[in-house]
Amino acid sequence: MLRLRTVAKRVIYPCLAVLLVGALVLWPGVAGAEGIPSAPFALPTVDAKAWLTAGIQAELEGAHQAAIAAFSQALRQDDQLIAAYGDRCLAYLSVDDYDHAITDCSQAIVLNPANPEFYLNRGMAEFHQQDYESAIADYNQVLQRSPNDFRAFYNRGLVEAEVGDYAQAVVSYDQALITAGGNNRTPLSTIYTDRGLAHLASGQSEAAMADFSAAIAANPNASRAYYNRACVCHQDGQLAIALADFTQVLTLDAQYAEAAVNRGLIHYQLGHLDAALGDFETAAAQYAQRGDHAAYHRLLPLIESVKAATQKIA
Repeated sequence: MLRLRTVAKRVIYPCLAVLLVGALVLWPGVAGAEGIPSAPFALPTVDAKAWLTAGIQAELEGAHQAAIAAFSQALRQDDQLIAAYGDRCLAYLSVDDYDHAITDCSQAIVLNPANPEFYLNRGMAEFHQQDYESAIADYNQVLQRSPNDFRAFYNRGLVEAEVGDYAQAVVSYDQALITAGGNNRTPLSTIYTDRGLAHLASGQSEAAMADFSAAIAANPNASRAYYNRACVCHQDGQLAIALADFTQVLTLDAQYAEAAVNRGLIHYQLGHLDAALGDFETAAAQYAQRGDHAAYHRLLPLIESVKAATQKIA
């Protein structure tokens, strides 16, 4: 884990901490994977496929509980309707109900073991339940059925990184990049960023820097890539580049408190006390607003020390 070069307490704001959480993107399967067409959402008839169609439309509109209710009605009419199990699994994932998601995807697999979407979505639920072995097994099942599915490679890489197998995670991310190809719907930037994190966790800072830069080239608005590249530059003493990257993060997301803290630390190192104080106070206000009292209270002594230094100069 990175430690910042700073006169202040160096272990309080490690650059990787929030990004490993932010990496949990995961690509799910799709609603309507069995090919049932969607239609405008309306009160359906008692026909199971009408309930299914209504559920798909509700899910696409983000009405997850309504979707779950509609899929449940479909299954009351036809308990062998495979798509209803698969799509209700996806809806359960959307509301973080992982137990029910696993149950539904497992039933869908019993009825149709050839569909890779069911394994993909069950793997996501297993990941969130920290059942990493089962998640990897399910992503491998996806790849047996769909060898070029970049989502399975990427999600498997996330699991491998989570358990500390960074070398294997890099291999999975490599395959995700190869199989994703030029698909303009594919967030290549996300894959590059997470491969960079795996390189960084393995102590390969140059490879990490290359990946973070590739992520930015793929998506100039990739705030996670800018943030991580800034951390590497800060660690290497490239303060001007780090400062510019943290500034870019805050341009893209003014609420990114960790970026404000780290930019403040660089300002502090460079003797820009007013700028440092401004960043620390901004971050403290954001921590207080989000209810992160531990981070808020850790930051207060640093704010006081900068104020004291400013008063001495004055």
